[in-house]
Amino acid sequence: PEPILPPSSPNTSVYEIKLRGNITKEDQEKIDKALHYLPKQVIKSIHSISKNDEVEHYLPNPGALGHCHHSRDICLRPASLDYMRTIWHEAMHAYTMHTVEYDTGFSEEWKEVMQSFKEKPAPCDSFPIWSRHDEFWEDVAYFAEEIYKVVYKKEDSAMLRVKDPQKADPRYRKKIDLLFKYGFMEKEIIKMIEKIF
Repeated sequence: PEPILPPSSPNTSVYEIKLRGNITKEDQEKIDKALHYLPKQVIKSIHSISKNDEVEHYLPNPGALGHCHHSRDICLRPASLDYMRTIWHEAMHAYTMHTVEYDTGFSEEWKEVMQSFKEKPAPCDSFPIWSRHDEFWEDVAYFAEEIYKVVYKKEDSAMLRVKDPQKADPRYRKKIDLLFKYGFMEKEIIKMIEKIF
C-alpha cells in the first residue's frame, strides 16, 4: 500500500524535492544543507521529505528518527532535522531502493560481502563500526552514513576511532568500492576516505 503522507509544505527544497508536513523555512534549510553533500543521483532518488512526528507512522519501530518508504518518500521526526546523519541515512535507503528497482546488481554484490562477514566475522579491533551484517537495507545505510560523517566531520564516527587503519578488514574496503561503483558516493569522498585506509 502507498504510505499516508502529510500534505505538501509551502516551502520547497532547492533540490526540487517535494517537502511535506509542517516544514518551516529553517527546516528546509537544514534539509538542503544535508542534501548538499550527496551526489545528484542520490538526491534525485528521493520522491519527497516529510516532517512527521506521529508515533504510529513509525511502527513497528516507534523510536525511529526517520523512515524511508518503499515509494522513496522519507519521513523525519522534527528532532532529527538537527542531525545530517539521519537525512543521509534515509537518503541512502531511497537510493538503495532505486538501485534494486532498476536491478543494477548492487544488492547481489553487497549481500555477497555481508555473507562473508556472517561466515567469518571481522576482528573487533579491526574496524569499530556499527554494522548490520544481518540486514541488507540497514547495513548499506549505516555504513554509508558513517563514511559521510567521517569525511565531513559533522558528527562523531566510529571510523575516526580506528587505531590502525592498515589492520582494517579488507571487506570494508570492498564495501567502500561498491558504494562508489554504484553512485552512492563521489570520487572526492572516496579519495578522502582512502586517507583512513
